[in-house]
Amino acid sequence: MEFNGAKSKAFDGVVVEFINSLPDGTSKALLSYNLPLQQAWRTTLKPMIISPTWRTLDVGSGHGLFALELAGQLPMKVKGIEIEEAYVDQANELKARLDRVGFFPQGSEVSFEVGDVNELKFKGSSFDFIMMREVFQYLSEPNKAVAELYRVASKGAYLFAEDVDDGLYITWPPPHASMQKLHDAIGFLQRSFGGDRNSGRKMSSYLRYAGFAINSASLISEAHHLDSNQVNYERSSIVMQLQAAKPRLVEVGAVTEDEFDHLLDDYRGAELGEQFRMAARVMVIAQKR
Repeated sequence: MEFNGAKSKAFDGVVVEFINSLPDGTSKALLSYNLPLQQAWRTTLKPMIISPTWRTLDVGSGHGLFALELAGQLPMKVKGIEIEEAYVDQANELKARLDRVGFFPQGSEVSFEVGDVNELKFKGSSFDFIMMREVFQYLSEPNKAVAELYRVASKGAYLFAEDVDDGLYITWPPPHASMQKLHDAIGFLQRSFGGDRNSGRKMSSYLRYAGFAINSASLISEAHHLDSNQVNYERSSIVMQLQAAKPRLVEVGAVTEDEFDHLLDDYRGAELGEQFRMAARVMVIAQKR
């Protein structure tokens, strides 16, 4: 798929304006985290053939970044489902902003609705292309979810799944002690809702169990040496994400409020220095044959 660079630049500009309009909180933190990943996805999808005739489903569409850009680059019909109603509302607001600048070509249709991947409302064989980005890590019943996706996929449909695996993350020096404890608390939060931070290595097995054929499995990887300024810039984004997660971390007992405040203050004030970073996410392309 060939991305139009000018359209991608216009897309990023509208998203940045939208992020700046949001109050501090979960949505602002998530969009600030996801927007830089958009370029990685453009690179990943570039060698792949994506037909504008495909009926497309974006599962766990969040704020709609992938669905919106896809419908802006190609005259496609794209539907996003997301379990968080607030994200659906914000995806529709972002769609309206993009529409005002003429981002979508004639023939494109993109819509978002609240939906649960375990109980999809669509008829069988409704979609020719299904995308799942960082969804498996939150699923308490992955086999049930994948069975639903198999049902709504048409014969010959493609499914692209991408997710994290903590075994593919390496830093040197090791993470700051307080940051590591906060990271562990985030993992506790996900597990308390049935999530799995090592889902990347398991996706192909879930998909095969449901009946999909596995066309390929690969890594989306990157490695960087970050100078002090880059580390400090990244830290400001991480702090914002952690602050947004604080109420849920305290609610599930991952940390107390005092523990969280102490750990965050310690991390925020630490001298971190330069850092090597290697991270990879697993990408699986499956097909209903």
